[in-house]
Amino acid sequence: MQDETVLHVAGVYPAKVKDPGRLCDQLSKVTGFAQDRLLSRILSSPPQDFVPLATFGRTKFAQIRSKLEAIQGLEFQVDNPPVAPKSPTQIVGVVTAITPEAEQKLGGPQRAGDTLGRDGLQKAYQDQLTGSTETRVVILDNATGRQVKELKAWPGRENSSVQTTIDSRLQSVGDAAVAGPRPAALVAVQASTGQLLAVSTNQLHQENDALAGKFAAGTAFSVVAAEGLLQSGLDPKQKVPCSADRTVGGARFQQPGVNGVTTPTFQTDFAQGCVTALASLARRISGQRLSASATQFGIGGDWKLPLRTFSGSMDAPDGDAAIAKIMAGQGARVSPLAMALVAAAVKSGTWRPPVLVTSPVAPDPAAGDAVTQAPTQPVTLDPAIIAKLRTLMRAGVTSGAASAASAPGDPVYGVAAEVTQTEKKERTRLSWFVGWQGDIAVAVLAESGDTAAASVIAGSFFRDAQPQT
Repeated sequence: MQDETVLHVAGVYPAKVKDPGRLCDQLSKVTGFAQDRLLSRILSSPPQDFVPLATFGRTKFAQIRSKLEAIQGLEFQVDNPPVAPKSPTQIVGVVTAITPEAEQKLGGPQRAGDTLGRDGLQKAYQDQLTGSTETRVVILDNATGRQVKELKAWPGRENSSVQTTIDSRLQSVGDAAVAGPRPAALVAVQASTGQLLAVSTNQLHQENDALAGKFAAGTAFSVVAAEGLLQSGLDPKQKVPCSADRTVGGARFQQPGVNGVTTPTFQTDFAQGCVTALASLARRISGQRLSASATQFGIGGDWKLPLRTFSGSMDAPDGDAAIAKIMAGQGARVSPLAMALVAAAVKSGTWRPPVLVTSPVAPDPAAGDAVTQAPTQPVTLDPAIIAKLRTLMRAGVTSGAASAASAPGDPVYGVAAEVTQTEKKERTRLSWFVGWQGDIAVAVLAESGDTAAASVIAGSFFRDAQPQT
């Protein structure tokens, strides 16, 4: 998942250098690399081999080229390593030429002239991707350059590739779906495995926002709340009033676009995302049951990826007001990744932790066979409850607020929500879609006051994600 770029490598053939100390002193002044480390690299290398000392990108090389070319004995080569990532760029990460500061911090095996991962998986798996240098301390005959004696040797470790679960075709489809004037994020996972298939963003960060963002859930959280209500005995056909205004335990809730009071079924309330109806059911579920439902769906869990993630959080369900806020999604924060996993769980009947990298298993090769943290285990959900929840989510698309997510092919299931998030006195209106088609579960977040905005993105994704024949 990398595109090639051009790097300029400055180095020497030790046998050709008359005064390596002077050369390294001059190079140190131009680049900032430690003079003693540059000299050590020359003196410890075979005399006839090209020894890279510093690597520069195209822009940096152009800036200091004249100064480098003035150093007698310094030679240049052009390298085309795959360092510029393809989409998802912020997940894959960027590789950059090592800087003097990075060299000092890392120590080894990286040295001046190497490249290193700056962020994303490139940084998380730096050791596997670069391997380690075989190191030998030897005595050489100055006259012939031949090895006289080996004093000590440390074996190196070959570099290895990192295999991800990202589907390049679906990634491109996701990128096209979120393109437009508004910030948006889409996370797609394979419902049957939890594997991430696409992480697409527009004006948002793929890791910091799509995987680790902390966003108000709004009635998208009703998927979790409904599971708890159904477990508590609520009949989806029960009439639950949807009013313009409702107070529960002293907390006030409002539903825009409602005049007076209507009395639809809970299924219709769910499909339309009626905030006041959901809040009014706070006394039908205990705080313990609500917490158990959230836990079943991985909310607040300790599951992790090699990159930063946010599994979600929920206010303490103490009292009617607190429970009502959680039911309406006002007392819950989630990431698009966390909600994509919720959708995947309803589709498959089992909540599964996310998977982004299939090989190697762990990002730290130094761990070897050491005992690591036990992986988060899947959670099998109640089949009867999940069947009812699927019916509710199908209604969200066929007759509810998520109708814009409809697409040809397998039936689309989902819920839509609109919520206002306040951060440091700044109010941002968010649109959510959480659902699935076939084995692809998605969560879409868009900065918009239009409830349907995220559903439109999801519908575009589902249409273009149809299997190619």
